[in-house]
Amino acid sequence: MPENGEIKLKKPIKELLEVFAKKPEDNQEIAKIKVSEMISKIAFFYEKIRNVIDYREEHLLRKGAVERIIRRKLLIEGRLTIEPQKEADIAKSLICELIRASYIPNESLPETKIGTVAKILVKYDALKKKIAATPHRETKKINNWLIGLMACEIEEELIPPTRDHALAETMYKLMNPLITVEGRPAPEENEKNTQIYLAIYRNLLKYDHGMLDYLLWNLYWPEWRQGSEEAITKAADNIESIRRAIEIQKNHPLREKLNKICKKYSVLFIIFKDIIEENPDNIEDILANPAMLEEKVTKVCNKKYQGIRTKLRRSVLRSIIYIFITKMALALAIEVPFDLFITHQLHYLSLGINILFHPLLLLFIALSVRIPTEKNTKIIITSLKLLFYQHGEEKLKYIVKMPAKRGGFLQGIFTFIYALTFVISFGILVTILNKLHFSILSMLLFILFLSVVSFFATRIRKTAKELLVIKKTESIFTAFSDFFFTPIIHAGRWLSVNFSKINVFIFIMDVIIEAPFKIFIDISEQWFAFVREKKEELEP
Repeated sequence: MPENGEIKLKKPIKELLEVFAKKPEDNQEIAKIKVSEMISKIAFFYEKIRNVIDYREEHLLRKGAVERIIRRKLLIEGRLTIEPQKEADIAKSLICELIRASYIPNESLPETKIGTVAKILVKYDALKKKIAATPHRETKKINNWLIGLMACEIEEELIPPTRDHALAETMYKLMNPLITVEGRPAPEENEKNTQIYLAIYRNLLKYDHGMLDYLLWNLYWPEWRQGSEEAITKAADNIESIRRAIEIQKNHPLREKLNKICKKYSVLFIIFKDIIEENPDNIEDILANPAMLEEKVTKVCNKKYQGIRTKLRRSVLRSIIYIFITKMALALAIEVPFDLFITHQLHYLSLGINILFHPLLLLFIALSVRIPTEKNTKIIITSLKLLFYQHGEEKLKYIVKMPAKRGGFLQGIFTFIYALTFVISFGILVTILNKLHFSILSMLLFILFLSVVSFFATRIRKTAKELLVIKKTESIFTAFSDFFFTPIIHAGRWLSVNFSKINVFIFIMDVIIEAPFKIFIDISEQWFAFVREKKEELEP
C-alpha cells in the first residue's frame, strides 16, 4: 500500500461498483410467464436424468438446453428453417420449457420476452434462407453453427449477463495495459486486444467454443443485434469469411500464453464479485480498509474452497454414473455376446475389470485432488491489492513472446516423437491386457473408456484448480506421467467430442423420448390451465 496511507481505487473498479450498485428493474404490473409447478417438477426430474447422460459443465447446461429445444422443434417440423407465423409459438414453448426445467425461475420473465425471442428466431431464419439460396455453400454445417449462435443470443436475451460482462470488461481494462507482446511476426494492436479479450472470457466466464463464436460474431458484426435487412444480407454474403476469421482468432498462437496469465488473475475477479454481492451496502468501506478487505477475501475463499469440494463430488458422481451406465450397456449389448458367440469363452475377470475399473479409477483420481490452501488465499490478497489499487503496477507487467515458428524438419521430428508416445502408451496397455486374457473387443472397450475417463479426470482436476494461483512445480514424476498419459488424454478428448455427436443414449432421449414427453407436458399444462379457468367460472 502507499506509504502515506492514502488508498485510491483504479477507475475501472469504481465503474464496476456502479454497475453492481444498479438494482434490476422489476415492474410488477407487467404480466409474467407462468407455468404449472406440479408439471415443472416432472420436467425438472427429466432434465436431471438427461444431464447425467449428456455430460456438460454446469454453467453450460442452460445454453445447451436452449440449443437442444431449437433443434428438436426444427426436427419435428422436418425443416431447417421455421415455418412462417410459428416463431411466436416456438418462442413461448421454448421459454416455458426452460422455466419448467428450472433453468429460469417461474414468474420472473415478462411476457414481452416471447416477442423478443420470436424476433431472434425470425432474424436467424432469414439469414439461413439467404445462405441456402447459394447452393455451393456447406449449408447444413453453417446452419448447425448458426443454431449455436442463436442459442447464445436467446440465453443472453432471457437472462442478460450484465454483471458478468461488466466484470470481464473491467478485467480487460486493467490487464490490457500490463501485457506487451514481442517477437516476430508481432501482432497488430487490435489482434492483441482481441486475444486478451478472448482469454478473459475463456478463463473468467468459462466460455466454450460456441460462446466464443458468438462473442467474436458480435465483435465483427456489431450491427447484427439490430437485425436490419441490410445487416442480414451482408452477413449472408460474408458468412464463410466471418467463420474463417473467427476460427483464426480462436486458434491464435498467443492463445495458450495469454490463457495462462488471465487464468491467474480471473480468480481475483471471481472472488471480488462475491465480495461485492455479499456486501452491497458497505463495499466501498471494505475497499478503503485493507484489514477488512483481507478478512472478506479470506472468508469468500474458504467458502469457495468448500464449494469446490461440493462441485467436485457432484462432477465425480455424474461422471461415474455416466461411465457405469454406458459401460454396462456396452458390456451387455456387445462384449458378452461377442465372448459367447465369437470367442466361445466368457472371461469373468476381464468382464469384471472392464465394468468396475474405470468408475473406481475416476473415484481414486477425484479423492487425490487437492483443494487450495491458506497459502493460495494470501497470494490472492496480495495480487488483488496490486491490481485494484493505484500502486505497484510495475510488479504485474508481462512481456509475452510470440511463439517461434519451427522449421519443417524440426516440426516433423517432434510430430514423429509425439506419435511414438501414442504407440508406446497404448502398446504397454495392450501388452498388460493381453496377459490378463482380454479379448480384442474387451481390449478395445477398456482402452476406449480409459481414454474417456482420463479426459474426464483432467476436467475434474480443472474444477479443483479454478481458484488456484500458486505456480505448479514440475517433477520427474510429472514429466513421466505427461509422457505416458498425454496421448491417452488426447485420445479421450477426441472420443468425447466426436462420440457426443453420435451418443446413442442422447439420441434415444432427444428423439424417441423427449419429443413425445414434451408434447405430453405441453398438453398437461394446457389441461391444468383449462381446469383453472373452469374453477374460476364457479367463483361468485
